[in-house]
Amino acid sequence: MKFYPFVVLALAGFAPLAHARLIDKTVALVNSDVVLNSDTQNFKANFSLRRELDPFVGLLNFAPTSANDILNYLVQEQLVVQKQEVKDEEVEEEINAVQRNNRIDRDRLREVLKSQGVDFDIYRRLMRVSVAKRKLIDRELRPLAAVSDEEVKNYYYTDASTKERRAAQKLVLTFTLQQLILPNRELAETAATRLKAGEDLDAVAAEYAAKGAETSKLPELSEDNMNERIREAVQGLKVGETTRPISTGGGYMILKITQIGAPKDPVFEGEKERIRANLFQKALQNQLRLWTEREKAASYVSFPQKA
Repeated sequence: MKFYPFVVLALAGFAPLAHARLIDKTVALVNSDVVLNSDTQNFKANFSLRRELDPFVGLLNFAPTSANDILNYLVQEQLVVQKQEVKDEEVEEEINAVQRNNRIDRDRLREVLKSQGVDFDIYRRLMRVSVAKRKLIDRELRPLAAVSDEEVKNYYYTDASTKERRAAQKLVLTFTLQQLILPNRELAETAATRLKAGEDLDAVAAEYAAKGAETSKLPELSEDNMNERIREAVQGLKVGETTRPISTGGGYMILKITQIGAPKDPVFEGEKERIRANLFQKALQNQLRLWTEREKAASYVSFPQKA
């Protein structure tokens, strides 16, 4: 939909411009495309159809509560359509697949859509949008949203929402830890800040070696055999995360979680694929958010009526 004027006017014959009637207006510009006010109205009118065709509705659990929600959604949609080319043959194949699955021909499909108040041209356009969005998900988002087995375990063993189920199983977790020993509180807090920011523990230890820093790997410890202060410090931490500085009497130590284990847990085995699916959806949502932010930053996006 390429249209540049900010308003669309209907003129009766050669009547003076003063008698022009406003029938639509531009509410957003996305590069060379526009989003019209009528697009936002059509969005609301055809939202039930979008729930069936548009993969972003389900991915984002999208339920618009304001006109601004719809406008931002349509801006994102224009960015996707501009980046993901969809050929007419691809749209036709999608519609043919619907007909095959429902054992109906094109005329019957048109009748069904008409009975639901949906124009076939709108159906075809939404199908094109659907194909473009699925292409984006499959080509660019899905490869970046993979969820590892370790991430699934981390969630189950550390997330507050699973705490009661873990307690019911009376599971005792085991931790493999790396410790960084530091001579004083000031150095320990500085090191902790750097580690929380993502710096490597070995690199920080090497830099502070001249100041008395030492690092070593500890044998696997179970929760039952841990010092109470250490047990409290590691609770809720995921693999790769580090504790706050812990006083040792003669100095301070910071612990890094390198592995978390547990006896085979039937509850975890039953829930791990559900957890993986939830984490994958969150990862996809995050990748879509990042993609949209990048595309907006690289594009011309304007909202004339807000100016």
